[in-house]
Amino acid sequence: MKTDSCLQEAECTSVKRDSWCLSALWCLQWKAMEQKDVLKALQRDHAAELKLAAERLKGTARHTEIIPSPVLSEMTGHEILLKPENLQVTGSFKIRGAYNKIASLTEEQIAHGIVTASAGNHAQGVAYAARERGAKATICMPQITPPLKVDATKAYGADVVLYGDVFDESAAHAAELADKEGMIYVPPFDDYEVICGQGTIGLEILEDVPNVTDVVVPLGGGGLGAGVALAIKTFKPEVRVIGAIPEGSPAWKDSLAAGRVSPADHVVTSAEGVAVKHPGDLPFALINEFLDDLVTVTERDINEMILRDAKARQSKEVEDKDDDNSDDGSGTGGNSGTMIVDATCAPSNIRYPQDVSLLNEARENAEKLLDVLHDPAEGKKPRTYRKRARKDYLKYTRCRKHTAKMTRKAIGKQLSYLKRDLEAIDGKLLLGKSLTDRQMERLNTLRTIYQQQKYMYDNRTHSVPDRIVSVSQPFVRPIVRGKAGKPVEFGAKLDISVVDGWTRLECCSFDAYNEAGNLRAMVERFCAREGHYPSRILADKIYRNRENLSYCKERGIRLSGPALGRPRKDEIQDKAQNYLDECERVEVERRFSLAKRKCGMGLVTAKLQETAAHVIAMSVLVLNLRKIQCALLQVLTALLDTWVLQRKLAFVQ
Repeated sequence: MKTDSCLQEAECTSVKRDSWCLSALWCLQWKAMEQKDVLKALQRDHAAELKLAAERLKGTARHTEIIPSPVLSEMTGHEILLKPENLQVTGSFKIRGAYNKIASLTEEQIAHGIVTASAGNHAQGVAYAARERGAKATICMPQITPPLKVDATKAYGADVVLYGDVFDESAAHAAELADKEGMIYVPPFDDYEVICGQGTIGLEILEDVPNVTDVVVPLGGGGLGAGVALAIKTFKPEVRVIGAIPEGSPAWKDSLAAGRVSPADHVVTSAEGVAVKHPGDLPFALINEFLDDLVTVTERDINEMILRDAKARQSKEVEDKDDDNSDDGSGTGGNSGTMIVDATCAPSNIRYPQDVSLLNEARENAEKLLDVLHDPAEGKKPRTYRKRARKDYLKYTRCRKHTAKMTRKAIGKQLSYLKRDLEAIDGKLLLGKSLTDRQMERLNTLRTIYQQQKYMYDNRTHSVPDRIVSVSQPFVRPIVRGKAGKPVEFGAKLDISVVDGWTRLECCSFDAYNEAGNLRAMVERFCAREGHYPSRILADKIYRNRENLSYCKERGIRLSGPALGRPRKDEIQDKAQNYLDECERVEVERRFSLAKRKCGMGLVTAKLQETAAHVIAMSVLVLNLRKIQCALLQVLTALLDTWVLQRKLAFVQ
């Protein structure tokens, strides 16, 4: 059990903990949750306590309705449901934990008063819950707390004490009040009743979505995550619970990796609601036990979703305004923007494939597998003529000029040697010998190479479907591009689109395909992102087939380039427009060049197909990061120029 190990380690690390408990807040939390308190909480009847919390919250906390998210569902390919806890009476789920904690107190404890420290949602939750129980509540807040939050807390009848410049100082003052006046301190997350209160969210999820498979919950202090995980695993253990943290708040990632609470040195994230340096001890014990997985969300993804949400809200406001001002009740939407598309090949790190050399390499690999299967106690190895085969291959390669007759003869010999080796391997396998999964994959690759080469040899052809050109990378296929000096390339074929200078990887495949067939999907993804179709698409002539032209015409999109077929005598071509389109289309070629020269796409050295695809995706990511870098440098240069100018003016004056 993971919890036991972390509890055992807690005692031996108490001295170390004192070294980083610099603030009074952390000292208070450590004092509140000793090892014995954590162990005592873990031994309670979780099912009964969760049901009791649900009973206490009836009529106070709202049973928020689960709503679908079409945007996220389309992005992920799965049905995504949201539980909007911002619809609670205090605007946050914090009311659940605060009310359950205060409801569990005796009348004698209530008489002493309630105290807590918070600058946000927990303060309002405690104030509301204390008012419902008729208790006096004192909320300590930093002096920099926005007046709106202070007024919202006072509106629930709580006494607000502004103390200190930062939250830690307010928490220290709250602890002092609790000790001096005997008030009951209500922690924001490191408390069993608080956690059970938050866990009622998990109970509602199981009630409303009986077929739920995965639950994703953000982790800040850990009260919400611990409560939801506790409820889900108690009543339906097969459901996966996944925690989500921003990359700028690594406390949970470090703690779970270390097996104990490990506070973060620095927390820098735009997701301020989960920006916590020190996770709770009890939440850590529960999450360490019940959490199935932990995902880290980049700041870029967070900011992109914020901007996308703001953009969607702005678009909706514009649509509503148009609806109000229109006579027929319909909007006035139209196409806008330019999308530049093209395809290229990311070459893999393989030697140029020749039939003779490929068969020789396959034969050598087959001989190695035969060596693995052979037991010296069984006697001599099967006769494979490996020395003779090696001699025949070297004899062929040392000739300066190779005639078609010589090449065909060499291929025939290597085929016979490879056939003998494969038959010997099959004989060993029939006797009960075994190979590892990786060795069996290699053996299947060798068999496919033999079959393909035998077919081409017998039919006197140089093409075969799904032709393997590398023993170590059997997923690589010949990509016919028809370019001068390089008619065939060996690697991954990919489509990219450039919109407003941003590069997107639209398609990546190691199988040859016609890129024109992906144009519709690229345009539809553009429409899903932007809310409208592009006004024009800049592409080369391979994309200009009848299907794509008809598709673009129906949607009011101008596909660059001249019309198909011979121009009519009376047709006037806009050569100037075609020239301008071609000049702008060069931008995608620049992206290809930069990606291959500077971003690692020029030669993909990864051996596995998945790894190679990740390398290509990272190259596109680096392209966009370089754009951000250039923009930042421009801003810094402008600021520097402004500062220098101001200094010069000040000197003149």
